[in-house]
Amino acid sequence: MTDLSSLLSQLTQEVSQEEKHYVYYDKDTNKIEKITPVRDTSSINEFFEINSEFVRPILLGTKKIDDYVVYYDFSLKSRQIKLVKTYINNIQTLIEVFDEVKFADLEILVSQENIKFSLTRDLHGHIISDYTSIIIAVTEKNNPYKLHNSAMFTANKLADPNFCIDYQFDKDLLEDGVSIYTNKIFDTYSLKVDYE
Repeated sequence: MTDLSSLLSQLTQEVSQEEKHYVYYDKDTNKIEKITPVRDTSSINEFFEINSEFVRPILLGTKKIDDYVVYYDFSLKSRQIKLVKTYINNIQTLIEVFDEVKFADLEILVSQENIKFSLTRDLHGHIISDYTSIIIAVTEKNNPYKLHNSAMFTANKLADPNFCIDYQFDKDLLEDGVSIYTNKIFDTYSLKVDYE
């Protein structure tokens, strides 16, 4: 009886363990080169470990490897894969950024001359090859229907410390307050408005 319970326990543990695969990709294009169940020590490509569930459609042949692209998920702080058509889809749900938050992944500073961005240092290496579109909409505070300005750019531009969006804001407008609406890419955001 104890042998049977021990066998059942061992089988349960084996089934409950997640299967992993390795995704090898070109770090410049984020194109997947190959997916293997064991680590290939001879490969010169970048790689990361992923739960097999995410690559199952490729392994079963229902999707092609070219249907997917590698991206850095800033919320999970790890590399993931997603369908290319999802990756370039411009229909976005926007979130509101209206408070100043310490140690945010992305800090946005709105002044009378421009909008500047400050990305936390540990994300710089990941953002350089990220061509996800970022939408920025500057509106009246807490009112998405009163748009003052909007812009769209690729995420990799945030790696440049001099990158900004030039736009002349009226001092009275900034004193009344503004909100930023953007597509959620990072985990945390901060907004500071400088009207001095």
